[in-house]
Amino acid sequence: MKFLPSYSFFSPSMRLLRIKFENLNSLPSGDIDLAMGAPAGAGIFAVTGPTGAEKATLLDAVTLALYGRAACHDKEPNPENMMSGDTGACHAEVLFEVPCGRYLARWELRRALGKADGALQAATRTVAEDGTGTVLAEKNDEADRLVEELTGLDYERFRRSALLAQEELAAAESAQREAVAQAERAASALQSLLKGRTAEEVVAEGARLDAKRVTLTELRAAMDKRDGIATEASRLANEETQLVGEIEVAVQEHAAMAQEAEAQAALLEAARAGLEMEERIADMGDRRAQLTEGQPCPLSDSPEPSYGKPDAPFSPAIEEARRNLKAAKTANDSAVREARLAAEGVRRLEERLSEARKRRGELRWQQAADHELFEKLARSVRIFTPEALVEALEALEKSRATHEKLVGEIHRAVERKHAAEEAVLTVQGALAQLREKLAGGV
Repeated sequence: MKFLPSYSFFSPSMRLLRIKFENLNSLPSGDIDLAMGAPAGAGIFAVTGPTGAEKATLLDAVTLALYGRAACHDKEPNPENMMSGDTGACHAEVLFEVPCGRYLARWELRRALGKADGALQAATRTVAEDGTGTVLAEKNDEADRLVEELTGLDYERFRRSALLAQEELAAAESAQREAVAQAERAASALQSLLKGRTAEEVVAEGARLDAKRVTLTELRAAMDKRDGIATEASRLANEETQLVGEIEVAVQEHAAMAQEAEAQAALLEAARAGLEMEERIADMGDRRAQLTEGQPCPLSDSPEPSYGKPDAPFSPAIEEARRNLKAAKTANDSAVREARLAAEGVRRLEERLSEARKRRGELRWQQAADHELFEKLARSVRIFTPEALVEALEALEKSRATHEKLVGEIHRAVERKHAAEEAVLTVQGALAQLREKLAGGV
């Protein structure tokens, strides 16, 4: 048990100078001089010590001497229980000072013949002047009135100023210890999560994961683009081969169509010449029909017609020639149209072939640039196949999920640590206010 400058138990109008006791509770004796040493100059002090150090017994000694009642019991204690076991007597004595002087208050309890097994006698109390030894009160009610007049405190007020203040301070100190312990636990939990890293390092780790995700995403885009271009190039190569074959067939068909058109044109010219011949013959017949009897034919200079009788009909031959000309013209037009369509088909196929070859040329340049980008990204993460990329992305997502969970736990741990530190400051502030309040007295 020790006395530390902390706060005063009692009213500023009263000052304890000495506490003496014998056989109280488990303490055999005690003689504490508060007028000497540090307590004499402090004025404000606290009774401190671990649990079981009998701090309450010291307060019991004070209130027993002053009021004949223990301080640390909610109900009136059994006097027999205040006496140490296997003893026949106990007492408590307090020397105190008030503005009008110094006084000695004493409480004593005895057994018959001073033996431990003797019958318990009634407790005695006295209040006397210090120095002269003049007894001013010997009965309980007289002693209570005198102590209250001298100190200004009855038992309850004194108990509140002493015991309850100590309990309140003990509770505040306990709260402070718990707040500090909680802050230490929160700090320990935070350090456990950080594993030797700082919060900034954890955040930087998350940034690195995000950067890797960006790189892998870019690599996947480059890989998809590379594969897409390769697929398109392969398709164009196949298309080019197919177009070359189609053009060869189309050229042959066009040649056949052109030849057919030439043949139909020759047939058309023959039909047109036949019609012209039939029309001339018909014109000659008309002229012969106009000759008089015996007049020679203008073509043969003969009195007889060269082509049958003058009245023979020529119109059926002309009609046939006209039908042949019409059919020949239709066939010629069809052949010309087919030849033109065939030529147009060849032209379109050649344009498609030209576009395919041009696109393949562009793809070769694009493939070179895209392959360079792909190789750069692939080397940076050492991933060169789609299968490895899929595995890397899955592993990265798991790492990011774990990191996000860790960041959340760290954030909550930091909040708990800050809250605990604020609680420590709050409790310390309350404790300081309590000590200031107690320093001012009751």
